Amino acid sequence: MGLKAGIRIAINRVLNPMGFELRRYRYEGDSYSVSQVLIERQIATVAERLRTVSGFLPAAPDRAALEASIREYYALFPSRPVRQAAGGSGFNAGLVLFVTTRMAAPQLIIESGTFKGFSAWVFRQACPDAELHCFDISFAELVWRDSTINYHEHDWMADKKLFEPPRVLRRLQHLREWSHE
Repeated sequence: MGLKAGIRIAINRVLNPMGFELRRYRYEGDSYSVSQVLIERQIATVAERLRTVSGFLPAAPDRAALEASIREYYALFPSRPVRQAAGGSGFNAGLVLFVTTRMAAPQLIIESGTFKGFSAWVFRQACPDAELHCFDISFAELVWRDSTINYHEHDWMADKKLFEPPRVLRRLQHLREWSHE
């Protein structure tokens, strides 16, 4: 038994008769605000920041649409099927993925590095009708799987047919043309 466990046991001998118990807290890495005042402030801040950097979206999103997406993500996050303490994405990265994906409304999403499946879940929530391909060299850590997602257990560059025009963003096509000059 380690020192921490011994101390916890000693403290619990005092606390247990009073109806309390000191327990080991397992940090899951996903924390987010539950204060309504702070949530409102975060929503306004995130909406404004995303609006100013959203030049790649098909149309400039208005503040109300951004705020609605942010509120939806806040409501969805507690039901996430993947909780991770290390590696992968957490609340903030998921928020950015959700909102930008929702605003861009792509028909095709390609994820490289699925890990446990949190970001795939975010993509699916943001765009339920998009064709989604998730790539990873190993699905040994995959926790969440969805029957509407195409899973590929290999490097994403092996499936070049997914990147042929017109399925790919125009910028990727220009990048490919530039790289072959």
